[in-house]
Amino acid sequence: MNRDRINTIQRHLEKSKYSKKRATGKYKTSHARIRAKLIGFTQSFEETLREYPNNDHSIEATYARAIAYYRIPKLVKAINLINKLIDLKPNDPFFHELKGQFYFENGKIDLSLKSYQNSVDLFPDSALLRAQLGRTQIEKNDPSLLKLAITNLQFSLKAENRRPGTWRQLGIAYGRLGNKGKSFHALAEEAILLGRNEEAIRIAERAKKHSTTGSPNWLRSEDIINMARQKIRNKRRLK
Repeated sequence: MNRDRINTIQRHLEKSKYSKKRATGKYKTSHARIRAKLIGFTQSFEETLREYPNNDHSIEATYARAIAYYRIPKLVKAINLINKLIDLKPNDPFFHELKGQFYFENGKIDLSLKSYQNSVDLFPDSALLRAQLGRTQIEKNDPSLLKLAITNLQFSLKAENRRPGTWRQLGIAYGRLGNKGKSFHALAEEAILLGRNEEAIRIAERAKKHSTTGSPNWLRSEDIINMARQKIRNKRRLK
């Protein structure tokens, strides 16, 4: 499949009137960062360092090596490298985000929370960053942060509402606040997005029981039930 995709892109480039145009510096920088991140996360440590050796002090090389060391894992080395990038570009939200990820996945929630908050402060309109901050606020297990987490998760879902993981985090947050109706509704959204239609029906029915009849939460739960039933019927027809 990868070869088919490459061939498709090559055919497109052969015909495109833009193929011979030079990329701007902004796009070259962006592409270099994307490539470094992909290599850092998908290639082995040795392969990443062959591509981006220690004597390469470019931003993309430092970025790739930080990810490579984090994956070994050598957290201190990874943090030192990402801190170098933050010193160079303190207003880049995605360097703070990556630092937050390093800390989060190593169980250092307080430090992760600070980094994710920095990333959102720099780029408050990012649905991705707001979702990650919300997840970390929930993981902190501090009741005073739950309403902030819900605000961040709702903001994220307003922009990108087809992310089941974000719905799950929202369900957890509402559950901890004791709001069963909204908690079950969020978990039903997660289930239907994952194709777990029978589960979505069961959870949405529970959401309706804990919601005021005719309220937006009740109506959306009813929609989920109807959609899930339709999907089940469609699958049966195909058999």
